[in-house]
Amino acid sequence: MRLNILLFHYLFGSLALLLAKLPVSFISKRRSFEIKNKNDIYAVSFRVDSLRACVCIHFSSEGEFQQIRPLIEKLLNERYLVELIYTSPSVEASVIKLQQEYSTWYLRTLRLPILSPFIVNDWVSSDNLIMVRYDFFPMLLNLGLRKENFILYSATLKSSNTFSKFIKNQVFSLFTGLIPATEKDASIMMNSFHSQIFDFMDLRALSIKERQTKGLVNNEYFKTLKEFINQYHHKIILAQFWPAEASVFNRKLIKAVSNGALVYLAPHSLAKENLEKIIEEVSKFCDLKPVILERDISLSDLENKLHGFETESHYLISLIPGMLCELYPYFTQAFVGGGHGKGIHSVLEPYIAGLRIFVGPHVTRSTEFDLLVEQSADIQVMEDLSHTDFLQEINAANMDISHYLEHNDKQLDLLANLIIKAN
Repeated sequence: MRLNILLFHYLFGSLALLLAKLPVSFISKRRSFEIKNKNDIYAVSFRVDSLRACVCIHFSSEGEFQQIRPLIEKLLNERYLVELIYTSPSVEASVIKLQQEYSTWYLRTLRLPILSPFIVNDWVSSDNLIMVRYDFFPMLLNLGLRKENFILYSATLKSSNTFSKFIKNQVFSLFTGLIPATEKDASIMMNSFHSQIFDFMDLRALSIKERQTKGLVNNEYFKTLKEFINQYHHKIILAQFWPAEASVFNRKLIKAVSNGALVYLAPHSLAKENLEKIIEEVSKFCDLKPVILERDISLSDLENKLHGFETESHYLISLIPGMLCELYPYFTQAFVGGGHGKGIHSVLEPYIAGLRIFVGPHVTRSTEFDLLVEQSADIQVMEDLSHTDFLQEINAANMDISHYLEHNDKQLDLLANLIIKAN
């Protein structure tokens, strides 16, 4: 008990220090974000209507929302009441879109009141609280300790240093249940905590599969790109690409292009200066010229550029946002960027699409990488990108991930039933 009190003092102190260092402009924007709760009919507590939610779920931003989204939609579709708390303005658009699909009878949402004089305990009606990954604000931990079921979803003990790992261990011990991010996390937690340890699961895989199966059916840009990519037998996507990774344009990639392979580059940043830097760096390694698909390109200009595209001497740079996940299934190999910087970007989407994946060496922060290794995915870590071998062709249809999807589908049902039975 004394250790928990010290932990809360540490977390409160850290939060106060962080808030004190934030610029005035950020605090002003944050207050403007939180004040929206006052006029949002979805931010009215179920308690006001004498109702009680099946579960309250907290997530930080878009990535965490997508991870837990299958559970949210399953419960809502089965007519259970759900309340959501979210931290970042970056996920607000997705939450509003969800509101458009479900009425206030079933769904309530709250922007986490970090700066506002608001008592979260009074807003939450459910006796089940699920937190996704992190954002261990003291107010949320205090709320969870009052609940019958306090579950952490996608829990991992991966930490950058010993002290961080110690804090994680103390925080994790506050939960009644832990859902590990990987099998390795599950085995470690079994021997470290008295909490209920679930089987590992990654529900985002189910969302990705659904998105990739449906595609963007009403998007003419997506349809045009899909038809263009399908003309090629061997097609390589350089996803979330950074200028520092330009050496991936090695002799083997150039040879693949000379044999008719399509190279499609999707930058991590769509900023003009980043695009110029990518083109400058790539020119140091090859004579290929970029054909740029601008962010605001018209459909007719897109069609014209693709019609005149010459594979033997060009590569595509696409700045068109919002369709990378859906386009993955139409490629055969993927290089996912970030591995020569702070860490690789998401590799789950190309895995679900059945691609052969290449990444840089900085993978230690990625639980997705650990998960894919456990699933025996075809993923290769390249210390030196000049050795990346794109000559090997692979048919995405030969990659069988059905067992992985079935596992996550089963775990979704088990988690939903646990929540339902607890009410």
